[in-house]
Order: sequence, then C-alpha cells, then structure tokens
Amino acid sequence: MNATEYVWTEDGTAESSLDALDGGRKLSVASASRGTPFNFMMDSKSTSTCVFFETRIIEVEGSIGVGLVQRSEFLPGWKLAGMFYNGHNITNGSEALIIGYDEDGGKLSAGDTVGVWMKQEPGDGTTVAFYRNGLCLGKAFHLSTDNTVYHPCLHVTGRA
Repeated sequence: MNATEYVWTEDGTAESSLDALDGGRKLSVASASRGTPFNFMMDSKSTSTCVFFETRIIEVEGSIGVGLVQRSEFLPGWKLAGMFYNGHNITNGSEALIIGYDEDGGKLSAGDTVGVWMKQEPGDGTTVAFYRNGLCLGKAFHLSTDNTVYHPCLHVTGRA
C-alpha cells in the first residue's frame, strides 16, 4: 500500500497535536498534558491477514509504545486497549502484561526501530510479535480470534 493512502487519526486528547509530513510517513506528535498519553492510529483500507510495519524513532521526550489496535478500542489516553511494546514491556495500552519481555532493552529512544508483525490464521487465531532494531523478540500475543481488523497505533506520553 502506498503511504499516501494512509490517514492518521488522533484520539481527541486535549492539548495534543499531530503533524503528518511527507505523505504521512513522518509524524511529529506532542501532548501538553504531563503523564496523559496521546494515541494515534493509522487508518488504512487494508484487511490483510499478514502485516508487518516498522516505526523508526527519530526523537522522543517521554515514552512511546508501538502496536496494534481495533477501531472500537481506539480511545483517548489510558482508555486505549490494544497490543503494544514500549521498550521493555508488553502492554495493552494502560497496564503492563509482560514485564521484561525485552530483557536487554530499555526505554525506546532515538535511533531505535520497532517492527510489528501480525498473522491471522483461520482456526488458529491471531499472533503478534515485536522486533527491536531488526531482532525478533518473540511472540507477544496470541488471540483466539482470526477475523478482526487491526490498525497500527502509537501511544505517546510527551513528545516524539
């Protein structure tokens, strides 16, 4: 899919901003509310059952989680529910589910690249794995559903 076909949707968090540059391939986001995350979702027409995307972090002041979300669970701030990797842990957007998933990692920072891989198999469900700087960190989620549409999503506290 061509990057110009993507539209970024903000979660409506007050005092936050999203600037999409270069046809939506580069983003600058900020939230003035200290401690309240700002979420944004890439809306695409793709319903592919096997997806891989990467996010390269150029700058971050605060924290960032990279992952997937269903449209119905794309909500403001901590109300978001999805599947995210934040540098050390796997989260659902509001709480840690696997602490120490990336034992060698730490907080995501400038220069890191995070990859998200999802595959849906009829009868076998949905599997999600994360990559950091090209290294597969292993399976993070396995859900029994196999027909749900997920969208790339970033969960930011601060500025990136």
